[in-house]
Amino acid sequence: MNARFSRLRGGLRVGADFFLRRAILAPVHVNCPRGLVDRIEDLDSGAFDVSRVHPAIVVFFEDTGALELLIQSHWVFPFSIAWRVARVVLRWVGQFVLPIREGRIATRVFGIDREQDGFGFARAA
Repeated sequence: MNARFSRLRGGLRVGADFFLRRAILAPVHVNCPRGLVDRIEDLDSGAFDVSRVHPAIVVFFEDTGALELLIQSHWVFPFSIAWRVARVVLRWVGQFVLPIREGRIATRVFGIDREQDGFGFARAA
């Protein structure tokens, strides 16, 4: 069951309702994860020492669902023009679109049905 990669694929249209549309959320009675990982120590390895991770980064990984992200963008010519065109297409297919100037994102974390995903500790944010 603990596959290396997820069996899930987005296709052309992803969007914020992807997991609900595909009916791949874990059953309600399963504990919903709060972050991208349960404990930052789960990422500890010989190549990565988690004791050196800044506490704010630990919160990001362990309690992702409690965060609101503030995004501030500054686009310079000619990229500002290209981005205004590209974001129309990205919105149409349901992809994440950076704001032209500033935006806020409320973060949610969901458990994913392990049988459909094939990944032992699947979650989505």
